[in-house]
Amino acid sequence: MINGRDTAVAVESYPEVTLPDGSTIFCVNKSEAKLIFQSVPGYFRHGIDIKDGDTVVDVGANIGLFTLAAHRKCHGNVTVYAFEPIPPIYDVLRMNAERLDGKRLVALPYGLSRDDSTMTFSYFARATAWSSAYRDESTLTSERQRIKRSVLTGIRHGEYSSWLRFLPTPIRSLAVDVALRRMLDITTVSCRVTTLSAVIEEHGIKAIDLLKLDAEKSELDVLMGIEERHWGLIRQIVMEVEEVSVQYPTITELLSAHGFTHITLDQNREQSAGDVGLVYASR
Repeated sequence: MINGRDTAVAVESYPEVTLPDGSTIFCVNKSEAKLIFQSVPGYFRHGIDIKDGDTVVDVGANIGLFTLAAHRKCHGNVTVYAFEPIPPIYDVLRMNAERLDGKRLVALPYGLSRDDSTMTFSYFARATAWSSAYRDESTLTSERQRIKRSVLTGIRHGEYSSWLRFLPTPIRSLAVDVALRRMLDITTVSCRVTTLSAVIEEHGIKAIDLLKLDAEKSELDVLMGIEERHWGLIRQIVMEVEEVSVQYPTITELLSAHGFTHITLDQNREQSAGDVGLVYASR
């Protein structure tokens, strides 16, 4: 078990990777970093945008690729509060933030939820973006099947550039299943979580121009941790939602009740197969 900050990995053990835009960052897994990098532009759709001088909150920041993109998009004139509760991933987030702009890119070593507490997360070292407080041994079989459907759909429709698409369907399915079993090897992690309202108070945040959520099934928990008096500070929200068929009606109702009038769900074929989607909301 990784407990708090006790097992932080030494800086020199983290690799660096050069991204397609020519920038070099620290990472946990090189191939995963490149894959996440490709997904970042998807957050800036359906009218979602940021400009110089804005404040951004990045929940589920992972190694910081969205945070770095926000810094670049605002020509360095942006404040980002980036949250990552799992120590090895947080170490890389902090290193990337400090390398670029340690004063305005604020990396915080905890997650956000509906209260201040300690939660047990499942950490997947080979697929860090899937780490979650809502994935464990009891749900892993169904999770693998859901992710497998998504991956196979992506391969079939060319959304992944993979040699697997040339294999017969049964062999392709078996290859993906074997890969997922290897990638989804769990280490449990005890992490602190708090509420967005507590962070707003602690850091004296006057406005949130964009709240970005990619919290691996904790999206509703994060929203429930916003006090009524703080909802008006938030101008835009973009979030990845899992179990869209169940969660989307509740999330839409909550956002509408707090003044968001433009709410859009976007899913490509791969996301639809995995019951995942991006929700965009603005006032």
